Amino acid sequence: SVAESEEEGEKGEKKGKRKKRNKKKRKVKDNDSESKEDVADDNVEDMQDDIENMEQDNKEEVKLGEDELYAWLELRLHPLLIKAMHRLGFNEPTPIQKACIPAGAHQGKDVIGAAETGSGKTLAFGLPILQRLLEEREKTTRLHVEDEKAAEGSSTGGPLRALILTPTRELAKQVCDHLKEAAKFLGIHVVPIVGGLSMEKQERLLKKKPEIVVGTPGRLWELMSSGNQHLVELHSLSFFVLDEADRMIERGHFKEVQSIIEMLPLSNSSDEQTVKATSSCETVANLQIKKRQTFVFSATLALSANFRKKLKRGLSTSKTATADDLSSIEALSKQAGMKPNAEIVDLTNASILPEKLEESFIECSDDDKDANLYYILSVHGQGRTIVFCTSISALRHISSLLRTLGINVLTNHAQMQQRARMKAVDRFREGENSVLVATDGFARGMDFDNVRTVIHYQLPHSSDVSALFISQTYTFLDI
Repeated sequence: SVAESEEEGEKGEKKGKRKKRNKKKRKVKDNDSESKEDVADDNVEDMQDDIENMEQDNKEEVKLGEDELYAWLELRLHPLLIKAMHRLGFNEPTPIQKACIPAGAHQGKDVIGAAETGSGKTLAFGLPILQRLLEEREKTTRLHVEDEKAAEGSSTGGPLRALILTPTRELAKQVCDHLKEAAKFLGIHVVPIVGGLSMEKQERLLKKKPEIVVGTPGRLWELMSSGNQHLVELHSLSFFVLDEADRMIERGHFKEVQSIIEMLPLSNSSDEQTVKATSSCETVANLQIKKRQTFVFSATLALSANFRKKLKRGLSTSKTATADDLSSIEALSKQAGMKPNAEIVDLTNASILPEKLEESFIECSDDDKDANLYYILSVHGQGRTIVFCTSISALRHISSLLRTLGINVLTNHAQMQQRARMKAVDRFREGENSVLVATDGFARGMDFDNVRTVIHYQLPHSSDVSALFISQTYTFLDI
């Protein structure tokens, strides 16, 4: 009967799946260079992605209302990107996106953008990148309609097209997650490359040839200097992004940034030179080879009046500066090859404090700090709370104390394993009344919704350490 044949078919499929799983297990046992746990994690992540994609495909196609999404339509974004914005609940672009997308996506300009954290800077450079990659793919498909390999290129990855640098691991993951959501059904792959995680797993991710890589300078340079093929072959790199650039240039930090910049192809080289230099390498279609775009974004911006003249002079000089020369956003932009006609968008306010912020100071002795902290958490404990410290020893002290007093706290600092740090961030986002104790380095670039209270247990080293990163903050306390 039909029912019996269907049951036999289902059993056959299950047996086939079991055989495939057994084959995968045997391969893992035979391969001593890869850990069982990492391979299993990869398989689970791939299965989860497949399930999510199947569920989304089974849903009815979202009908876009022109009135509701008129602001996005004005930006002339690809229909798939407009659909992604609708799916993510972004009914209109933010000011920084309105200012940067036309220049980056349609005029091909370099962009320097500044706006407070939580203003949508990630999509301000992310959407132009995705827009241009989609346009290039469609042009390539039209030119190679009869070429099956060209048609399959979008699903199997290709040369590296966009490299995005962030100062911290948490920010890299946040940027990567945002871009993954926007590119979920576009066939464009985004991967994070950060320290604290298995290099073997990250090398496996890079073997899949993702078009976009988001990473921290340390781990990226570690893989580049070891000769990772996907990161070293930069002949097709079309986009270079420095996110939170002001943090990237802090003295004593990220000396690898200069080394990475020196690896980049000269952005002012001609298309003919580029094609000739890469004729023996895997590359995108010739029509895709254009001058590289550079995006530099920050929460603060201070440029001199003759900045464009400096950029113009910089085009005729070689990239031979030392890491010590990266002393300002101007110098960093010049070394990255930013062009003189770059679009400069500065939406920062005179005050770095959000409008809704209520700021208070409690004057007390060091001996009374713990008691005051406990009192504040008891009074203002409803909603998400972040406690900042300037040292890991202070963080360990107060987290241990608060747990003893019955307050369940999460912690985040540089000496934690990366998996534990990411897990703490995820748990903080999920809990409505979470308490997170973190060091100052965690603050830059992170964006959390509905954080009710921010407490400085110790005086921060920088005045903008915390006020920049929260999109909806109501109480801000220094003790």
